[in-house]
Amino acid sequence: MLSTLATLVLSTALGAVAGFFSGRFQERLRRHDRWKGIAAALHADLDRIRRELGEPSDKYTDFNVRGLGRAIPSLHEWTQHLIVEAAEFSPGVVAQYMELERQLNNYAMNVLKLREATAEVGHHTSQIAQGIPVAKKLEEAQLHAEMFHGGTVEMRRDAWQTMTAIDQLLRAFLPGA
Repeated sequence: MLSTLATLVLSTALGAVAGFFSGRFQERLRRHDRWKGIAAALHADLDRIRRELGEPSDKYTDFNVRGLGRAIPSLHEWTQHLIVEAAEFSPGVVAQYMELERQLNNYAMNVLKLREATAEVGHHTSQIAQGIPVAKKLEEAQLHAEMFHGGTVEMRRDAWQTMTAIDQLLRAFLPGA
């Protein structure tokens, strides 16, 4: 009778321990799958930002078709909570995204100022063609356009470098990794 009772207690204890570890293992698998989904969503937004930024180069080309210009990328609003959740598996992601957000904001400011300066150059050029003496204003507008062009190129390059750093932090959690 005692051996049957001991066997019952032992098997119950072993079952409880096995159930505990099985539950922990299942939870870990679910958490890892969630992390993979978060990493894939963040990576998809980085791909969108890259397409909107264009490849880094020493030249930025904007266009204006009936008042519509190149899209100015920013972090999509739904990525904010994903970035916070990504801190659970890769804390460095938060710092890199904060840097990326700063770079994209500076990029946007430079693009908008470049557009203004380019429009001013066009305006002063047409005034000179009409014989209006605004050479000094044209020179200032060209100087501003060059300055904001340089800022745009630099911020785009910096944003690409930061996105590459984010990709490296997310790589272990991306599907297929």
